[in-house]
Amino acid sequence: MRHFLHTVILLLVVALQYTVVDLISIRGAIPNLVLVYLLIIAIRESRMVTTCYGFAVGLLQDFVSSGILGLQALAKTLCGFFAGSLFKSRRVLSSWRPTVALFGLDLLHNLLISAVAGFDPLRNDFLMAFASAFYTAAVGLIALSFLPESLWRHSTAFGEEPY
Repeated sequence: MRHFLHTVILLLVVALQYTVVDLISIRGAIPNLVLVYLLIIAIRESRMVTTCYGFAVGLLQDFVSSGILGLQALAKTLCGFFAGSLFKSRRVLSSWRPTVALFGLDLLHNLLISAVAGFDPLRNDFLMAFASAFYTAAVGLIALSFLPESLWRHSTAFGEEPY
């Protein structure tokens, strides 16, 4: 049941990412809501499950957007793997650790996309990657602060059954 719930929420988040998020961009920097939810999955699930969700949502984004086919899948798979690794053995007691992780994951994601798609220093890709990562971390901090405490307590990383 929880995998069905994760899938439905990820589909809704992808829809939000491509419809609403452009409206809240700040000088071209947009938050990556998909990574925010992928991090929430990483807190709740194992590294393998998070990596699989990252690949699936990245492949969906590849089909929805125009660009290099497989690039989003590669970037989201790596982010899912690293997110799952970060929260595999540590208890998450507050939202600041996931926020810092989210900044790093989004920076990795943005730099990987820029490097493969054609890094252009004249476009300030490096600066935009930092701005978007900071924006994603800020939105993630807000989203994570509204999550119930049971999310932090019941993680598979601590030998407990989620949900």
